[in-house]
Amino acid sequence: MQNAIQNIFLNKALPVRQRAIDYTLKRAENILKTSSDVDKLRESIQQRLLDLFKQINDIKAIILKRQHQYRLLDEKIQKIAQILQPIMFSTSEDEIEALDKLQFMQKRISQCRRCIQNLNSRINESRQNLFGFANKEAATTSFNSELIPAQIFILSKNERQCNKLREQIIFLENKIG
Repeated sequence: MQNAIQNIFLNKALPVRQRAIDYTLKRAENILKTSSDVDKLRESIQQRLLDLFKQINDIKAIILKRQHQYRLLDEKIQKIAQILQPIMFSTSEDEIEALDKLQFMQKRISQCRRCIQNLNSRINESRQNLFGFANKEAATTSFNSELIPAQIFILSKNERQCNKLREQIIFLENKIG
């Protein structure tokens, strides 16, 4: 009789255990799927960050190239000013030619200034895209806590470099303006 009672309890307990095991397996599959989704998201975020850093570095290279051209133009203008200062124009044609050269150089300088402003705005846009993307992710996943220290260092290093470039641009603009 006691064996019959134990068999009844065991028979009723087996389906409950089976359902618990099925639920646990389903839950484990969901956790694994979520984990793989998080890994894919992390990889895509890292790839996007790398792409943005590459764009920022390309923009910095263009800015440095423009600044070099800007410095060369500034040196040429200073040389021309030094040459023209002691000279008294013998004819009006010489004066017109010198004025034409100066106007041409001023146009080039204004073009360089516009290019630098465009590049500066592109840097700002890239930084906004970078930090905007990071802030959106921070709202849904704990993105900021997920960043590894090297990525945080790269972000702060890039910000410092952008600020240095911006200061150099402002200095050069003030020097000409």
